[in-house]
Amino acid sequence: TLIRDIKEDTFLDFRTWRITESWKLIPRSKPGNQVLDSTVKRDLVFIKDWYTNFLIPRGYVTKVPTLERIIVRQDQLDANPPIPLEPDWKHIHHYLEKWSQETVNHPNNARLAYWRQCFRHFVLISYNAGTRPTELVGRIEKCRVPHKDGGLTVEERVKGGLRWEDVEVEPRIHKTESGKEFEFMEAIIYIRQSKTGMPREIPCNAGEFFIRWRKFCDQWRKENGFPKLTKHDYVFFNPNTDRPYPYSQYNIAWKNLRENLSLLLSPIRSNQKYTLYSLRSSYITNQLEEGKDVYMIQKITGHSLEVLNRHYDRSDVKKRRA
Repeated sequence: TLIRDIKEDTFLDFRTWRITESWKLIPRSKPGNQVLDSTVKRDLVFIKDWYTNFLIPRGYVTKVPTLERIIVRQDQLDANPPIPLEPDWKHIHHYLEKWSQETVNHPNNARLAYWRQCFRHFVLISYNAGTRPTELVGRIEKCRVPHKDGGLTVEERVKGGLRWEDVEVEPRIHKTESGKEFEFMEAIIYIRQSKTGMPREIPCNAGEFFIRWRKFCDQWRKENGFPKLTKHDYVFFNPNTDRPYPYSQYNIAWKNLRENLSLLLSPIRSNQKYTLYSLRSSYITNQLEEGKDVYMIQKITGHSLEVLNRHYDRSDVKKRRA
């Protein structure tokens, strides 16, 4: 209840408590929900930060209590295995193309068609841009807003999410290995709110996906009596609610995809299954294996060099020695 209740050894059993008991205090959590050591380690970092930058400077305590040292194994760092271009990404690409068009005979055809195309293009763009899921789709957060009279109200706000004004698509001239020129639609994505708090720009090969998705949205809105999109509208919002689709809905769609392709997908050097975050790790791994500048990858993805090395550099050295 009070700060002085926390003793020198209070947090020594934190890992055990966090894994076995904490779910009882967390809304929507269920028995058996797995808590990874990486999550426990993150929590302990927050606790130490609370002491170092709040309690001690204000004189509430004089030192940080003893904290457990959590060792995160490499197999936990591989929790989001990258999806290789051949053959697994090819299977996913073809599945999404077919799945997104299987809505003709559904009673709620219009809404389902929009959602499936939304999810399809979210996956395609994520794989080619290396974005975090919430950076594209956004989420609703409840914020406490103080008033001049000292009171507080709780308001809902959108955090993250990509707007159409944050996407630029333009043709670029590229060359094949033989020197032949060809035109390709490139996209530059501006991420306003990232996990690190720093905005960043992402040049990527997703231009055609943005063009196709925008054409679908414009046509769908026209046919179903919705107002035209503006540059301030969000790219992946639900038009029926003008809010982001729940993140759980993306997870369910991805899980169904994974189950339907279970006989075809086989993550390399990992016992873990592909996740939505595998789309991000795939982009980074592909860039590393192509020999791209690691500092540019760091800038585009918003990762530190340490994280790039620990999580993503699974590339075979022999592939990159040239």
